[in-house]
Amino acid sequence: MKKTVIITLFILTNSLLAQQKKTFHPELFNQEVMTKVATLEKVHPVSFFEEAGKYYKDGNLNESALLFYVGQLRYRYYILAHPDTKPDGDKAIFASLQNVLGKEINYKLGENVDNYIKILEAIIDYSNENDYQFYSKKESPENYKKVIEGLIKLKNYVITNKEQFIARRKENTKK
Repeated sequence: MKKTVIITLFILTNSLLAQQKKTFHPELFNQEVMTKVATLEKVHPVSFFEEAGKYYKDGNLNESALLFYVGQLRYRYYILAHPDTKPDGDKAIFASLQNVLGKEINYKLGENVDNYIKILEAIIDYSNENDYQFYSKKESPENYKKVIEGLIKLKNYVITNKEQFIARRKENTKK
């Protein structure tokens, strides 16, 4: 009996350790930010932008892009699912965050278009695999789908226009 309990505990412990070691696109993101994203899934989407700004300020572009784009998806979805949202409330906050933080992050992402594409693909994967606990995608699946389709269109646009992105970047650095 004791032996069975010990073996069971050993198996459970190893299973839990294996789950903890499972990482999401470790070539792009550190585990710390993935823990942060999981925590933010439970709160209002504005918090994603706050954290994205901190990571960006610290020079962690990939992590800030992850937080920014997941936050963007969550916020777009939240606003779409709540059409009665006042223009001077969440809509205005979202537009402001997009304009300020989004421009900075997207400009830096343009320095390495291949990395940008990988990040967008990873965020699409993440958003398909994980529910938004603050306002579940089950509440309004058609709106959630619209938001994900928008990000897929952006990814496809970047892929299709990759050479133009690179050419513009080279042109801007000459000035």
